[in-house]
Formats: sequence, C-alpha cells, structure tokens
Amino acid sequence: MAHTISRGMYYFVKRVPKRYASVDPRSRIQLSLKTESPDVVQRKSLIIEERLVAYWEALLAEDHEGAKAHYEAAVNFAEVQGYTYLSLEEVVAEPLGGLLNRIEVIPEGE
Repeated sequence: MAHTISRGMYYFVKRVPKRYASVDPRSRIQLSLKTESPDVVQRKSLIIEERLVAYWEALLAEDHEGAKAHYEAAVNFAEVQGYTYLSLEEVVAEPLGGLLNRIEVIPEGE
C-alpha cells in the first residue's frame, strides 16, 4: 500500500491485485484518508486495506448471503456490547480512546 499527499491531505493508494481483476475493473484504488497527520495514516490504511481484501474475497466467492450474514452479526454484536454499529469511515474518525474501547470488547480469537 502506498500513500500520496494532495494539498496536505493523505490518500490511500493501492493497485488492484491481478487476483481480483475479474471482480474489480479498476486498476487502482485511491481513497482520501481525510487526515493531514502522518500518525493517523498507517492506522487508517491498515483498516482500509483489510476491508478491501475482504470485499474482493467476498466478490470472488460470490458470497452475497454470507457477506450479509456477517454484517448482521457485526451489528448485533455491537448492540449487545452497548455500542452502535459504525461504518468504517465513522470508526476511523472516532477518537483513539473510543476505538480502543471497542477493540477491547472483541472476544479472543475473533
């Protein structure tokens, strides 16, 4: 994964791997990380890359029902733990302390 800076803002940049070319017609992905802080870039990039690979793998498997079930399980788990389910963008925008609190409730091995 690479990063570019435009007008002080960092961007996540990744070439679409050949493995996923059949399910994603883009040659590369470029997403704003919505930060000017180099300290935040690595953390956000890791999350985005993890989600992209999971997305591509689900497309390869054509597991739309599995993806839906996974999403519903995540929403239910968050509610049981007393949290509102947040999108990836909302999670990375949350203060680090709030993110760490969410991570601490994830059971071992998940």
